[in-house]
Amino acid sequence: MQPTIGRNVRRGVLLTSVIVALLFTSTGAGNPPSRHTFAIDDTFPSFLSAICGFDVFVHVEGTAAATLFYNRTGTLVREIDTNPNLKITLFAPSTGKAFTYPAAGAFVQDYSGGTAVGTPLIATLTGLIAGTGSTAPDAGRIVFNAVIIEISPEGIPIVDIVSEISSSGHFNEDIAAARCAALSP
Repeated sequence: MQPTIGRNVRRGVLLTSVIVALLFTSTGAGNPPSRHTFAIDDTFPSFLSAICGFDVFVHVEGTAAATLFYNRTGTLVREIDTNPNLKITLFAPSTGKAFTYPAAGAFVQDYSGGTAVGTPLIATLTGLIAGTGSTAPDAGRIVFNAVIIEISPEGIPIVDIVSEISSSGHFNEDIAAARCAALSP
């Protein structure tokens, strides 16, 4: 009987600790996050056309979500973008070939310097980054220097990548060549 009582006491202490931690986390972190979801269904020409020597198009379809996190004063401090079901298809009408890959991952932006247009920031991309159709996809983690170039009507900063800081994972030497090979006749 004694071990059962001890186990129940430990469970009670653990449960109480978790509840207290959640209370302090939710009240001390700041204002609640806001989530914006966007449906995407768009087709456009790819820069690969010039590299491959034939027309290549990109079709992006699915859902993208931006979750914005605020501090106690209501200032935006972080954004996490995810693509719960986004898929990207590259296709070449002249060859009849295509391939599709999921855009699975997260893009995290740290706005510790503020959110005014022109403000630099650090952004991190993790997950499945780019499919090739002919080799293993690019996947891993890339950290970038970025800059805010615009603010959307929803109040979401639009960022542009300036340079790569670091990367880890699997990355193809020449992703454009791998994609052209997959789409070639």
